[in-house]
Amino acid sequence: MRTPSFPHRLSGTLLLAFLVGAAPALSAAEASRGGPADPAARAEWRAERQAEREAYRAERMARLDLNGDGTVSQAEIDAAAARRAAEIDADGDGVISAEELLAWREARMAERRRQRVERALARMDADGDGVVSADEFAAAAAARMLQGQSRPSGGQGRHQRRHGG
Repeated sequence: MRTPSFPHRLSGTLLLAFLVGAAPALSAAEASRGGPADPAARAEWRAERQAEREAYRAERMARLDLNGDGTVSQAEIDAAAARRAAEIDADGDGVISAEELLAWREARMAERRRQRVERALARMDADGDGVVSADEFAAAAAARMLQGQSRPSGGQGRHQRRHGG
């Protein structure tokens, strides 16, 4: 297999974004309401999100910093880019087709959706038994609805206020 080459130079920021991907996104409901309405719960929620972001960054840095010296050299960036290209190039022919890139992106998005669903279910699992009962689901849904009603915006999220939806 030949190593895929890039036909143009990417800026350092763009290349790094390509290599590490986007930071994990919050669910739409969480993002639109900024976390729980209760100030103490909101502070805890924000601290958890910050810890998740820091763990994500540390994991990405560990993937790039192959020699563990705390910095990412050009050689390490080049190696990461080659690994990513090889990962996307499913048939190993040294060329990344639109179909390969689309399949790779869809697989990544599916994994992120699965992780978001698992986090949402864990938050709804009030008794911690590993499953969400219909009562737990209904209680979580009612709590989200009540939080929306208590907004000064009349329950609308940012998207609805901006786009009239």
